[in-house]
This record gives sequence, C-alpha cells and structure tokens, in this order.
Amino acid sequence: MNSMLSAPESPRGARVLDSLADALMKLFSDLLASSGHVDTDAILTTVTSTIAEQIPVTCIAILMKSDPDMSRVVTADRAHPEIAEYIDDYIATLTRPREAPTAGFSQRVIEAGAPLFVPRMEFETLMSVVSPAGRQYVQDHPAPIANAFTSLLMVPMHAGPATVGTLGLFDWYASGVLNEADIDWMQRAADRVGLAIDNAQVRNQAIERLARLTSLSEIALAVASAQDVRQTLKLIVDRVIATLRVDAADILLVDETDGSLSVASAAGFKSRVVPEFRFGLPSEAAKKSMWEVKLAPANAVDWMSQPMRSVLALEGLKSHVAAPLRVADKILGVLEVFSRDDISADEELPRDDGRSCRRRGRERRDGDRSPKSRAVSLITASFTSRVERPRGPDLEASRRWRDES
Repeated sequence: MNSMLSAPESPRGARVLDSLADALMKLFSDLLASSGHVDTDAILTTVTSTIAEQIPVTCIAILMKSDPDMSRVVTADRAHPEIAEYIDDYIATLTRPREAPTAGFSQRVIEAGAPLFVPRMEFETLMSVVSPAGRQYVQDHPAPIANAFTSLLMVPMHAGPATVGTLGLFDWYASGVLNEADIDWMQRAADRVGLAIDNAQVRNQAIERLARLTSLSEIALAVASAQDVRQTLKLIVDRVIATLRVDAADILLVDETDGSLSVASAAGFKSRVVPEFRFGLPSEAAKKSMWEVKLAPANAVDWMSQPMRSVLALEGLKSHVAAPLRVADKILGVLEVFSRDDISADEELPRDDGRSCRRRGRERRDGDRSPKSRAVSLITASFTSRVERPRGPDLEASRRWRDES
C-alpha cells in the first residue's frame, strides 16, 4: 500500500495526513502479519480516531455496503467522547451497531459527488434531515450538546471512479475550528481511505476465493473416492461451515418411497434433535422451490417443518441459503446453510457512482445472489456431478472441475 499523501496548503492538514499515513501503515502491517485479512471497520476506526486526535471535532466515516441503501458508520471524538458514544448508541437502535441507512447529508454528498461545508448551521436544521425515529430518540435521550449551532464539513469518499461513502467532521459548538482550507486535505484523506478499503477488500476476496476453491476441491475428491456416505456428507457440511463462515449447515435427502425429507447430516446446531427431523413436502409450490438456489429468512422456507422453524428461532439463526442436490431432472435433496447474521450482506464496495449504486442495490435485493449463495451452488454442483459416477480416485476430473470453477 502506498501511504504517501501530498501535502495540502493547510499546515494542520499536512500534520493530519502524515499521522493518518503512519497509522494506516501500522494497521496494515499488524493485520497482515497476524491474519492476512484486513478488517474494514479497523480501517475506519483508525482513520476517525487519528483525525479526532488531531482536531477537536467529531469525525464520522460512512461506508456504503454492497447494498448501498445501508452503510457502516464509525465515529470518534477525542475531545468529547460522550458525543461519539451518544451517536453510537443511537445508531445501534436503528438496525445493529455501526450500521444505519444511507441518508441525510451523507446521501446528499454521495449523490452530488462534491464536498459540503457549512460553517454555521442551526442544530434544528441538522435535525430536519434526521428520520422521525431519530428525532424521537433525541427527544427521549437528550443529546450531550448544549449549543444551538454547529459546523459541518463532509467530503465524498472515492475508490477510483466510484463514490463509496463519506468522511465528515462536526464541530458541535461552531467554534470556528473548521474552515475552507480543510476541504482540500479532507478530500485527499477520504479518497486515500476509500482506495485503501478497496484494496483491502480485493485482497480479502482473493483469500476467501482461494479458501473456497480449496474446500471445493477437497469435497470433490472426497465424493469421488469415499466409500462411507455418512462420512462424506459430514465432511461436506463441516467444510461448508468453515469455508463460508456460517453458523450451521445441513443436508436433507429425499426419500423416494414417500417423497419426505430427512436430515442426513448436520453441523453447527446446538439442538441435538435436528438430525432426527423428517418432514414431507406439503405442496407442489414447495417442490418447485427446491429447484432454485434461494436466499431467504430462515422462517420463510416453503419446505421447512414447524419444529425446524422453532429450533432455528431458538438458536437465533436468521438467514438461510438452500441449493438443490440434483442429477439431471432428479432432486436428491437440499444443502442448507444458516447464519445469525445477514448472509446477503457481504462486505463489498459498490463499483459505480452514487445513483447507480443505489439502483443496483435495489436490483440485487430483487433477485441477485450473494457470493455465499453462489458458493453453495458450486458445492452442490460438485457433489451431485459425481453421485452417479463409479467410485474411486478421479484426480484429473477434479483438476478440470477446479479450473472451470
């Protein structure tokens, strides 16, 4: 990572950028030495805390998720930590900690693609862009801010041509600490942060793809050579959980005598009754839905029995991906994965301007599949493509399949 930042005209800006470059370099060195993965939130935390150490303001970094209607939000304020804590507590009430809808001034800056500097603004004007739920929160939990005016500087965060978020400074007392000279260095800092996050995510995705291909190759070899079906199925669910970093997985097989589904192998569940579940397919619609790779809430799956839904609710498993195990036109069963988090929320930067990013986020929710959904589909394809082949080592076929994947 090239951490050198051009010096702006503002001496304070040069000092902040030097500190930021040093902090990011140390962060990347530590993370790469320990795990190889670079955490996006760690980058945002480093950036906001470094800036807040240099300037007595609240620094807020907002990074759009792969669904650009939602963003990661990281806050820091060294001079008034109670303000940063208040903002964090408020954001946690919206969806989850450090995650909020992309809205307000941040949305305006993202869509305009230009900095916004307001040297003096009434606090009520700031509150006018907050959602009704936010205004209610401020009413129920008075903010630790006693001034009627505030200053705001917010710049778009770029990764190449794409606007991927914002970096903002708030002077809640409009003390004059922010001025127009800060716009230039803030924009440079935001763009370098956006590029650093993009590079980190590309690296993380490459590591994850390699791990998935390795697991898929192991599964393919196990299916081709194994004599014990139960051990093979156990290997598959274990590798699925480890590779996709989900909380639980199972394989359901169809009983040809009555068309019912039973759990052939399961892992990650706390309940011991899951392997004993057996349930039928109540409708033709449920049977048809088994032919699709589906991403859905765990309580909204057509073929799932009520006892299974109850177990998932008790274990807090919310998201569900299922892919059919099939040979030609014949359904053998279903591979399911479960997560306590949103499986569709794979951390990936949008790759276009703000408006098209938001449009593509809506299109993705309407039918695109997440990377984990595609990985589940590849695993089932590898498994079922070998079901009817003669048993025994098939290394050349495994290599061909891995190259094609």
